[in-house]
Amino acid sequence: MKLIVRGADYAMTDSITDGCLRAARCGILTDVGLMTNNAAQARYAVNELKKYPHVSVGQDLNLVSGLPASDPKDIPALVDENGIFIFSTRRKLENLYEIPYDQIYCEMKQQVENFIEIVGRKPCYFAGHSLSTPEVEQAMVDIAEEYGVLLNCFGLKDLPVGTRWYYKNMKVDPNDRKPSYGLAEQGATDVIGHILSVIAWNYWILLIARMCIAVAHSVFWSITASLVMRVAPKNKKTQAIGMLASALLAEDQGMGQGKRH
Repeated sequence: MKLIVRGADYAMTDSITDGCLRAARCGILTDVGLMTNNAAQARYAVNELKKYPHVSVGQDLNLVSGLPASDPKDIPALVDENGIFIFSTRRKLENLYEIPYDQIYCEMKQQVENFIEIVGRKPCYFAGHSLSTPEVEQAMVDIAEEYGVLLNCFGLKDLPVGTRWYYKNMKVDPNDRKPSYGLAEQGATDVIGHILSVIAWNYWILLIARMCIAVAHSVFWSITASLVMRVAPKNKKTQAIGMLASALLAEDQGMGQGKRH
């Protein structure tokens, strides 16, 4: 039996690329899923990976992060007003899952052509990334058949249960395109909790109110740091995280002062 250690999202960001290269240099990494939507980043990543011939290269088809491989005008449902892929977090919050098949296929095909041009051969396999709809799944099947490449080999039935579980659960349920607890529900829960806190007529009502606020705030703080890192300029990310932490500290201090008075 041979252990396969896979690094996903290779060439997605500088830090992911550097992390995969370090793992390859240490000898633990044996496979990477290369993203080729940004051809310049992919070329750098592939050139660096040539130092480690023991690492095989598949392809992660990316529709949710960074620049597209296709002309943004040809795939308007996949990109925002700046011509950048719409993040999966935004799709979940705004329920943006109506993406035409032809746009998905067009972008995937261009990414595969980029892979072949940069690497010099077809990928070992295709895998998805953070977006699963019936149209996305069908496009992946069609692309795999067209190029004669294995689709999502890490999801085959004879692989370990843990690996199958990971690839099954990393995707959005195609039959549940709307998040069960979106931005509107979060805001409503927070408002209701604060109103109940003001008018609470006994301890139990106040407790319920505080639980409502806690539910809303837990979702908010679970995504805030990652959103701050995405929207902050590259040379301001550390400062942005510091400001976020200061805001959290100020909130905690304010709540403490309110309880004392």
